[in-house]
Amino acid sequence: MVISMKAVILLSFTLLYTMYSRASDNLCSPRAMTMVNVNSLLSSHSIQQSFVRTLAQCVHRCLSNILRCTTVAYYKETGSCEMYGVFLDHQVEKILFPSNVKLYGAVISRDCTEVKQMLSKQSGVYDIKPCPTCSIYKVYCDMNSEDNGWTVLQRRRDNSVDFYRIWEEYADGFGDVCNEFWIGNNFIHTLTSSAVYELRIDLIDYEDNHYNATYDSFRIESKSDMYRLRVGNYTASQSNIDDSLKSQNNACFSTRDMDNDNKGGGYNCATVYSGAWWFVECFESHLNGRFSPTVPNQSGNEGIVWRNGENFLQSRFSEMKIQRIG
Repeated sequence: MVISMKAVILLSFTLLYTMYSRASDNLCSPRAMTMVNVNSLLSSHSIQQSFVRTLAQCVHRCLSNILRCTTVAYYKETGSCEMYGVFLDHQVEKILFPSNVKLYGAVISRDCTEVKQMLSKQSGVYDIKPCPTCSIYKVYCDMNSEDNGWTVLQRRRDNSVDFYRIWEEYADGFGDVCNEFWIGNNFIHTLTSSAVYELRIDLIDYEDNHYNATYDSFRIESKSDMYRLRVGNYTASQSNIDDSLKSQNNACFSTRDMDNDNKGGGYNCATVYSGAWWFVECFESHLNGRFSPTVPNQSGNEGIVWRNGENFLQSRFSEMKIQRIG
C-alpha cells in the first residue's frame, strides 16, 4: 500500500466520542483505545477501506459496522478511511506507515478495575479478557462508584428485558449491557475465579431512595457445582441497608427449569416468584424477580426485593457489580 498525504490523523475512540456523539437514553460509550507501540501486531492489510468526508465519519463507521476493527487511520488529503484488526501473525512493519504516523488501537484489560487504572475513567462498555486464554467479553464498567472501576453483572431499570428465563439463558447471559441484562453465570464464574472481588449492590426504591450493600468478597462456582454462591462478610461501614444476601451463602443457583433451592415437596422458588436466584427456602433477597418499573407489586415479596428490617424493600432499579481487590 502506497501512502501519500500531508496529514494522518489517528485519535482514540474515547476522545473522538466527545466530538461527534450525542446524549442518548442508553448507557453505552465506545470502546476505549490508546496509542499502539510500533512493535504491536496488526494485520498486513486493512479490514476495510472507504472514503468519507470527516474523521468522525471514519470512526463512526468502524464503531458501528466492523466488529474486528481495533485501529483507524483517516487520510485527510484523500478522505480515505482505513480500518485494521489485530492478528497474531503479522507485524506492523508490513503496513509501511511513514515514521511520523501515530497508531491508536484497542487495549484489552482483565476487568473494569484495570480499565480505570490503566485506560479510561469514563463509564461505558469495554472489551475485557479475564485471563490469557479467556474469551473477550463486552461489559459495562461503572467508574462513578467509589475509587475503582466496577464490572457490572446485572442491571434492572425499565422492565424492557424478561428475567424469567431458563438455566442455559442465565448461564450464557442475556439482555443489553447498555440497559437491562444478566451478564451470565459462566462469565461470573470465570471472572470471580481469577482474583478476589468485592461485591456492591445498588438499589433505588419507588420513592427514589438510594440504598447499597457491600460484601468484602464474592464469587460463584462452576456449572458443575450449580453456580454455587460464595459471598464474604457484609461491610456495614459501606452499606446503608441490611445484610440480606449472607443467609443465601453456599446456595446453588435456581431457575424455573432447574430447581436447586432445597425446599422440597415439588416447590420451586424460581417458578413461584417468577425469577432466578440463589434461593434457600426461598430468599431474603431476590433481584431477578418480575417487577413493575413504575409502581410496587401488590405482594411485598415480589419483584426486585431485599429484606430490610421486618419488611421487604421493593425497588425500581438494581445493579450488581464487582471490583477487584486482590
